[in-house]
Amino acid sequence: MGRTENLKASTYTKAYIDLLRLRNNYSIIKSITRSRIMCVVKADAYGHGAVKCAQALYKAGARDFAVAHIDEAVEIRNALGPDCIVMIIGSADPSYAGLLLENDITISLYSLEYAKRFDGTLLNGRIKAHIKVDTGMNRIGFRPDKDGAADAVAASRLPFFEITGVFSHLARADETGNPMTDLQINKFKSFTASLESRGVSTGIKHISASSAILESRDARFDMVRPGVMLYGMQPSDNMQPISALGFKPVLSLKSRIINIHRISAGESVSYGSTWTAKRDTLVATLPLGYGDGFIRAYSGMTVEIKGEKRPIIGRICMDQCMVDVTGLDVNLFDEVGIITDTNPIEDFARKAGTITYECSCLLNSRIPRIYI
Repeated sequence: MGRTENLKASTYTKAYIDLLRLRNNYSIIKSITRSRIMCVVKADAYGHGAVKCAQALYKAGARDFAVAHIDEAVEIRNALGPDCIVMIIGSADPSYAGLLLENDITISLYSLEYAKRFDGTLLNGRIKAHIKVDTGMNRIGFRPDKDGAADAVAASRLPFFEITGVFSHLARADETGNPMTDLQINKFKSFTASLESRGVSTGIKHISASSAILESRDARFDMVRPGVMLYGMQPSDNMQPISALGFKPVLSLKSRIINIHRISAGESVSYGSTWTAKRDTLVATLPLGYGDGFIRAYSGMTVEIKGEKRPIIGRICMDQCMVDVTGLDVNLFDEVGIITDTNPIEDFARKAGTITYECSCLLNSRIPRIYI
């Protein structure tokens, strides 16, 4: 049998992760706010590679990290050691309480019923927890009313939890001046005050993700939770470009030409024959498709070859896509810029009718990450 450990290096398409830019983006956030910074590295750091990104951020001074699942939390704990907070901001299966305690993982408490499911899971010790209040997302969290506060107090008094914080999520923080943001902030303040009046030590308070860090000074509280902005991606088109503040994209995506051929006017390209040549056309094939997370909705987008932007023609296939390179002096295995500073991921998000978060998360493990 042949050696296989380095076969990823043979992949034509690669994502390059600039850790210096990541650290610089973190420094910009530090200059914007005096709050503690909880770096969000869930979903494999939005497709950038959670362990490598968390290690780079740790070296830059970060000591608080947010993930979504237990496996992500343990991975970050093993990578960083004991000198940091690792928090699951989603739901943690109570049957893994021992693992949570052993790895000093902070969890979210979002309902009394959920909190009671931890009963009997620990012989001793207390799991650190932040109380989650639902101020308007209507996703998970205690309701911000009397009954919700009473349930949160009851959950906090269960003997297997140590409450170290309280938090929420904003639904429309990317819409400057939207009154819902102020309404949610006020609900959050009222809820935490209600807990404190009943003797609950609420600890660290946090409600701001990337958009609110930039758009709502009143929402910063003790801690903020930057995610997408850490990676230099625009949180929303409703906001001013974050590049104006010095943020730079951490990820770039490059591929290579694996075939060059000519077609005649009237011939079509790819499944469904959705694109037909109006003239004789030089076509380059790239080994990149929706099987890599480069979805069909990107069909018609441009890529960069020889300093020019050229369109993807026809439907993107599972493993390949085709580009019109007519008039260019191209050769087999020439490099192609897919996502670059001048062909940004924001353009792909707009083409697909989605957000940058989804675009980076879609890029899957078939594409190796190269850290620079």
